[in-house]
Amino acid sequence: MKTALMAIMAVTLAAPATFAATPDELMAAPRAFIAALDRDDMAAAGKTLTASPSFIDEFPPHAWSGPDALKQWGADYAAANKAAHMTGGKVKLGDPIVAQAEGDTAYVVAAANETYKQDGKRTAESARMVFALRREGGTWKIASWAWAGRQPHVEGAGATKAP
Repeated sequence: MKTALMAIMAVTLAAPATFAATPDELMAAPRAFIAALDRDDMAAAGKTLTASPSFIDEFPPHAWSGPDALKQWGADYAAANKAAHMTGGKVKLGDPIVAQAEGDTAYVVAAANETYKQDGKRTAESARMVFALRREGGTWKIASWAWAGRQPHVEGAGATKAP
């Protein structure tokens, strides 16, 4: 009995400690990512990502993945904005709707709202952003994200907030 108890204690002490992540901890990487994009700081945005992330967004080609996903997405985002006469895009993330972690992986859903000017008119689009996170070296990183937007509208013309 004493030997069994000692074996259980040894296994328990050798196992890495797993602590429940708070919603604020899980939102840190998504908020830092969005803040960096709003500053047009791709280097800082890249620091919030895993080495080979994947993205889904509403403009072609709609999906990006791999080590150069951020660079490719950024170039396609800029081209789509130029073609649509869009400038000054900023995204605001709301509080998490879902924020759950299991071990070193997490799933986060947050309301989002993007504002920009299109042909000189202030325009808004509400959305949900979904993030899959992975903890690497004690830090949560974005492994994947998706933008699920609604039809954009000119602000003041039937504006709605993200649900």
